[in-house]
Amino acid sequence: MIKSSNLVLMLALGHTIDDSRVYHRMAKSISKICRVELIALKAEVSDFGQNEIRLHTVEGSRIKQVVTALRLIKKMRPDLIHCHDPKSVMVGVTYRLLRRKTKMVFDVHELYETYPTASSRRFTISFLLHRVVIPFLEKFFVDGFILCVPKQKERYGRSSKPVEIIYNFPALDDIDNLSALSSKSIEKQYLLIYEGRIAQARGVFQYLDIVKELKREVPDLKLALVGPIQGDASEVEIRHYIETNSLSENVIMTGAIPYSGVGKYLATSRIGLNLLAKSPNNNHGIQRKVFEYMACGIPILGSRNLVYFREFVVNKGCGLAVEFDDPGEAVKAIKQMLQNYSSFHSNCVRTIKSYCWASEEKKLFSFYEKVT
Repeated sequence: MIKSSNLVLMLALGHTIDDSRVYHRMAKSISKICRVELIALKAEVSDFGQNEIRLHTVEGSRIKQVVTALRLIKKMRPDLIHCHDPKSVMVGVTYRLLRRKTKMVFDVHELYETYPTASSRRFTISFLLHRVVIPFLEKFFVDGFILCVPKQKERYGRSSKPVEIIYNFPALDDIDNLSALSSKSIEKQYLLIYEGRIAQARGVFQYLDIVKELKREVPDLKLALVGPIQGDASEVEIRHYIETNSLSENVIMTGAIPYSGVGKYLATSRIGLNLLAKSPNNNHGIQRKVFEYMACGIPILGSRNLVYFREFVVNKGCGLAVEFDDPGEAVKAIKQMLQNYSSFHSNCVRTIKSYCWASEEKKLFSFYEKVT
């Protein structure tokens, strides 16, 4: 049984310190029942407000990050380590070898076992890490597993240890704030919005293709790309596409902004975008942004390969699904949502009430009781 005097360490060496699940969901919730400290990567921008969570950031090379984290952990002497990625699991296990009574849980954000691919330059290392090393550590050192999506039960459902699916739903306060912002924003400045990490596999060039197509009928339409450019797309490539296709007046790029600053863009937008390229993680993931769109009453355009997008959004009448790389189909779907906007909007406002973090928080507390 967890006590208020216990110390839980949120260890997220694969995530920035302002990560929505790590900090805004898990850390904030657990801080209601005991002491919490968080170790994660430094964020470009952050806005945490007042709380009792002690925050620590690590920087530099991977080796330096690991060494810094281990030094911090030794000083903390946590009762439980809540790991959010494979690297954190390995660091957590290293500490457990020194202090066996420390409990450890693995919050499995993705389908890590699908990572190795034949095209990967580091196939052998990736294969050994995700299919040999991590499963071994899970078996002998991890005391329980938190999952994000049902698909992960195929791997963890047979475990004799506590297993719980905890969805990344928005907090009730966030829903209320976004809803209030949206209702006050009579003028919708942006026809389209994408919120999150901007990358080629996350549809950035598909969004630009859509704007290019729609501009023929709606010359002054605007797309807001809200978030940092990361991964397989460069700002030079994106801006070159925008300038070459005369979209400079139609596309706004905010760069990284604090979590608290996203709401004003959502509140002044009409349709949310969530097109993701086909991959095991994308196909079976549930993107947080879709719930934030819904909280603002914004219908969503997503890609057809997203299994849970169809279940949580399309089947509830809150959006439409199209092929990832078909801008013509996407434009038709956007027109359909605009023509039936009041219906899609009402469905979003009604449905989001059942996608609330409060229910997931109860499951989280129950899971911790089982582990401790």
